[in-house]
Amino acid sequence: MLEIAIKELEKAAFDFYNMTKIKIVLFSDENSVLYSYPDTMAPLCEEIRKNKELEKKCFECDKMGFKNCHITKSAYIYNCHAGLTEAVVPIYENSVIIGHMMLGQVLDKKNEEKATELINNICTDYGYDRDMMMKKLSKTRKISSEAIQSAANIMSMCACYLYTNKIIKNKTDILAYQLKDYIDNHLSEDLSVKNLCRIFYISKTKLYYLSKNAFNCGVSDYIRLKRIDEAKRLLTETKMPVSHIAEETGIGDANYFSRIFKTDTGMSPGTYRKKNIQKDCSEFI
Repeated sequence: MLEIAIKELEKAAFDFYNMTKIKIVLFSDENSVLYSYPDTMAPLCEEIRKNKELEKKCFECDKMGFKNCHITKSAYIYNCHAGLTEAVVPIYENSVIIGHMMLGQVLDKKNEEKATELINNICTDYGYDRDMMMKKLSKTRKISSEAIQSAANIMSMCACYLYTNKIIKNKTDILAYQLKDYIDNHLSEDLSVKNLCRIFYISKTKLYYLSKNAFNCGVSDYIRLKRIDEAKRLLTETKMPVSHIAEETGIGDANYFSRIFKTDTGMSPGTYRKKNIQKDCSEFI
């Protein structure tokens, strides 16, 4: 989750566009668009995305770009399914990618013939008017491979500038607090990594990073410790049967609960209760 100083970001994006005449887009670490300049698409891309199937291919190209950016950990330049050229660079915080910047919707002069072929195929397969699409392709900004590489390099420096100057900030502290609060108040519910990532719209990597910084351990370890702490409280402050405590803490059946409780505390739930509760509660063990 990113916090953006929007006025400063607008100035930086304008300067980049003023120098390169190339569209630039800021994405969150979950690959959703946070900001773009200019806010309009290239005419060809706008037309292509009117078709839902082709729009899906556009999103798949974006995902492929993000994936390879994670692998290379640097600027990644590629051609989309329509033959246009795009580039993605990572935005880092403590070696963790917290977002991306993308430039695109330009045509590499070396790829013009291939792009024409791909647009022809799109017209044939999806019923587009060929003359109209070729006209839109001709309006696409054409630049050299070298200029694209230079723009990607400048965008990498821009990404570094945005984070260094706190124009883009990771809301780690706020998100970590929200994560802790949610876990602490939903111990009986599904706290699997998959479900937490879905609830907070974050990746597994981001969840691990948050947990290590906030709890000094993995999220699964933190959840287990909190559940054991809650079990201790219920064992000593209530007359609740062990089987019910297992359910209340989200650990599962009583046998499994007893095993992990003993692993963590060195004693069974019954023994722990006997040592910490008044004798008149012993009948509930």
